[in-house]
Amino acid sequence: MLAALKNIETKPSPFYAILLMDGDSLGKHMSSTEKQPKISAALKKFTDKVNNIVCKNNGFLIYAGGDDVLAILPLEDALACAKDLRDEYLEAFKDSGINSTLSGAIEYAHIKMPLTKILRDSHSLLDKVAKDGCGRDAIAVRVWKQGGKALQWAMP
Repeated sequence: MLAALKNIETKPSPFYAILLMDGDSLGKHMSSTEKQPKISAALKKFTDKVNNIVCKNNGFLIYAGGDDVLAILPLEDALACAKDLRDEYLEAFKDSGINSTLSGAIEYAHIKMPLTKILRDSHSLLDKVAKDGCGRDAIAVRVWKQGGKALQWAMP
């Protein structure tokens, strides 16, 4: 095993990605008791596929429940994973009659950045930048280097 690792020609990146995703506007739909079974069925369809999507994108699923997803991924796979999850979420809700989208936040972080800081910041990035700043159905990205925040962008 150690010999095989020594034969790897590329060095691993000192960056990783935290992907946090959350469904949009489900709260207003959940207040209607007639919509609840349709929402539950769509969320089950989505949640059942989340782990495979994250694994296909070389990630590790930390949490998937209802409309929430938290995963850690290699930086080069995080955006593709976010797109795949969004596509699957929209597919799960397609025939439900419920209009719900999925927003996401990706934190690219240097391994020396405290994980708790990155996780805490990912919630703010999702809520304030992707959802409130871009109006839902959006992705927001932030890059952290050892010295602090280096870059941020967001788009619907």
